[in-house]
Amino acid sequence: MGRGMGMGRGMGSGTGYAPPSQAPGMPPYSPTMPQLSPEEELQNLKQQAELLRQQMENITKRIDQLQKKK
Repeated sequence: MGRGMGMGRGMGSGTGYAPPSQAPGMPPYSPTMPQLSPEEELQNLKQQAELLRQQMENITKRIDQLQKKK
């Protein structure tokens, strides 16, 4: 790689790059989400279903509005 390639004369060989790391004083994060109890999962799914129902209702209303304008 020569000039104009965006890597400078060092061509990216270890200058100015630091791999992502945890902030000082922060506990390490968990790579997986905690498992939900069946009751919590059921409640979450019901909430998602209600939100989807509301979105579908809004979409249907908008479709009806657009069709009436024709």
